[in-house]
Amino acid sequence: MPVVVAGLLMNEGKMLIAQRREGDSFAYKWELPGGKLEADETFEAGLAREMKEEFSIDVSVGEFVAANTHDYRYVHVEILVYRVHIVRGTLTVNAHERVAWVYPDECDAYDFLEADKPILAMIKERFGKEHTK
Repeated sequence: MPVVVAGLLMNEGKMLIAQRREGDSFAYKWELPGGKLEADETFEAGLAREMKEEFSIDVSVGEFVAANTHDYRYVHVEILVYRVHIVRGTLTVNAHERVAWVYPDECDAYDFLEADKPILAMIKERFGKEHTK
């Protein structure tokens, strides 16, 4: 079962979400940024590598936030989400169609990957109260 690590990068109560590119599996679906762990890679190292590849930023990996498993038609995945903080670099979109900064309670307006939806509900419950409209 592939293990996917994703980063919850927040700024002033908003979280970074990313839209998959045309030609990718699940093209144009929104997701929390991250990717599959490579062999013998720790969660933290894999997430730091993915954030560097996808956004040209160095991050520190913080607390564990949430996990979910999901059965797609051809693969069963496990997703682990950790808080991340930028320590160096300017966010550049290298591997996605586009990104957005949204409050957790605004995620319902985006077409997210099915595996991310339960995690988003947990994030909304835990972090969605950090702002007032």
